[in-house]
Amino acid sequence: MSPPIIETEALTKRFGSRVAIREVVLSVPAGTCFGFLGPNGAGKTTLIRMLLALARPSAGVARVRGIDVASDPVGALRRVGGMVEEPRFYPYMTGRQNLEAWAAALDADARRRIPAVLAQVGLEARGGERVSRYSLGMRQRLGVARALLSDPELLILDEPSNGLDPAGIAEFRQMIRGLVDREGRTVFISSHLLDEVERICDAVAIVNNGAVMVQGTMRELIEAGETGIEVDCDDVARALGILHGLPGVTGVRTKEGGRLLAMGSTAREAAIGITRALVQAGVGVASVSRYEESLEQRYLEITAGATPSTEGVFPRVAAPPPTGPPMPPPPPPAAR
Repeated sequence: MSPPIIETEALTKRFGSRVAIREVVLSVPAGTCFGFLGPNGAGKTTLIRMLLALARPSAGVARVRGIDVASDPVGALRRVGGMVEEPRFYPYMTGRQNLEAWAAALDADARRRIPAVLAQVGLEARGGERVSRYSLGMRQRLGVARALLSDPELLILDEPSNGLDPAGIAEFRQMIRGLVDREGRTVFISSHLLDEVERICDAVAIVNNGAVMVQGTMRELIEAGETGIEVDCDDVARALGILHGLPGVTGVRTKEGGRLLAMGSTAREAAIGITRALVQAGVGVASVSRYEESLEQRYLEITAGATPSTEGVFPRVAAPPPTGPPMPPPPPPAAR
C-alpha cells in the first residue's frame, strides 16, 4: 500500500482559550474522493487552513505528500490545488482573464491549461464574460477551474456545490468522479450536502467540536449503523413472533406505518428466508426490502453527542488537501 497523501498526528489549533481543532488524526490514501463533514463551527475550515499552510498548528503535525506542511509548505503543497470558502476574483475582469492572472504565478503550462479547465467546469462558453455578471454557482465553478490550473495530484474543495442548481450538482459530481477514477487524483470535499457526499465520496470523516468522531469508507460507515430487512405484512403481531425466532435476526422493531424491521443481515438469502417463513405461517406479505440507514441518519446520530475515539467507529480510510499561490496583484485599470 502506498503511503498516505495526507496524514495528521494529534493536530491541534487553539485560539486563546478556545480549542478549535483537538488532536485530530487523519490518514488519507491517494486516489480517493474523501468527504469531510461536520456542523457549522465544528472546525472543518480551520483544519483545512492548516493543511494548506494558511494557519500554523498549535500542536501536532500535518504532512502532505509525506512533507511537514509547517516546516516546508512549498514542498508539501507542490501540485496541490484548492478552494477555501467562497472563491474571490477581480469582478471587472473576465473569467478567462482571472485565470490568466493566476496562471502567471504558476508555471508555463498553467496558461495552456485554461481552455481545458474552463471546459472541464462547464464555463467554456462564459469565460469571456466579466465575473461581476457571474452567479454564485458560476463563481464556484471558476474557483474549481483555478484550483485545477496547477494540474494537482491533490485537490481540496470547501463547500464546492454552493449555489449550484440540481443539474449543476449532477455535472459537478461527474466531474469529481472523473478526476478520481480516470485521472487518479485525490479529492477532499467539505460539504453540507450529505446526499451528494454519499453519492460522490469513497470515504468520510465526521468532525464535531474540533474532534474527528469517526472516519472510514462510506460502506463501513453505513454498515456500522442499523441494517436489516424491512417487512410490510398483514399480521404484525404474528410476524413479530416468527421473526424473533429466525437465525441471523438480532432484533425486531416496529417502524412507522406498521412495518417491521428484522435487524441483522441484509443479504438476499436473509430476505428469502424471512419471506418464506412468514408465508408458510400464513402471514400475508406485501413487500420485503433491504434497509440501511442513510448517511444523513448516521451523521445525525454521530454528531448528536457521540464521544470521539482515536480508533474511530469503523476502520479509517482517507482524505486530501490543497492550495495555490497567492492572488497576484490586479492589473492597473484601463485608461478611459
